[in-house]
Amino acid sequence: MNLFQEQLNKLLSGLNIKSVEGMILFNQPAKIKPMSSATIRGIAGNLLVKSNIHYAQEYFKPGDGGSQPSACLFESMVTKYKRSSSLPFRIKTWCLDDEFLNTLVNLLAKLENCSFSEEGAEIKKIFFCDITPLKFSFDFDDYQDLRINLTHPLLLKSRNGKWINKNRITLGHVVKASVLRLNKLSEYYGNKIKLDLQYALAETAFSRMSYSNLDFVEDKRFSKTQNRVIRLGGITGYFCYLNLSPSIVALLQASSHFHIGKHASSGCGMISTEKIKYREVL
Repeated sequence: MNLFQEQLNKLLSGLNIKSVEGMILFNQPAKIKPMSSATIRGIAGNLLVKSNIHYAQEYFKPGDGGSQPSACLFESMVTKYKRSSSLPFRIKTWCLDDEFLNTLVNLLAKLENCSFSEEGAEIKKIFFCDITPLKFSFDFDDYQDLRINLTHPLLLKSRNGKWINKNRITLGHVVKASVLRLNKLSEYYGNKIKLDLQYALAETAFSRMSYSNLDFVEDKRFSKTQNRVIRLGGITGYFCYLNLSPSIVALLQASSHFHIGKHASSGCGMISTEKIKYREVL
């Protein structure tokens, strides 16, 4: 295990990561999409502001000039658009205060007859499973060929401040966003250990992309508290990379639990990885 891998393990062990799965039942079939999690987060935020302003300001939507990330994220477990009478989702938190997640769960579990969509679908009831701690275990032995799935819209900025489009995004962009995301969470909610960004970017030089199938999708939701439309579009699809180093594989697996890029706390920027069963060569 090299220094980067040791630091990654230490950083993750310093975060008090908890996860809970929930299920929303609607009064009628509703349009369900990957970013339905943003609507759930909006509802939870409104409830929290009314009942516990401390948690709302300290963990849910903290200040610090916008640089402090939220201590939670809402994650839709749906990856495709469909109509359904239910919606599975997940909430994750990583602050030291365990009562924060308990408070979110209790507020949402009491919610009934709440408007969810413009079509008239209402939340009839929300059920939750038990809260569980999230643990990590990595295999640092082998180089791997991976398919990297962008399951929920990913929006990243380049060095010049412009949004990266689907034709220019690379593994380096995803790796950089992953390191910055984990470092920021460690700074505000963990043991302040930081991963070496330059080392991580150098490690990507050993790999090459063999295939990509990416698209840009538009999505949005209306925020009642901000009285404006929030755009949640981004890049979706997948790309395949060959010969990824053990450090990069572990980094991608870790960041898949925290999402990356803009609106990560609302569910954007979710990635997943899977081994390529055969090589697709350009």
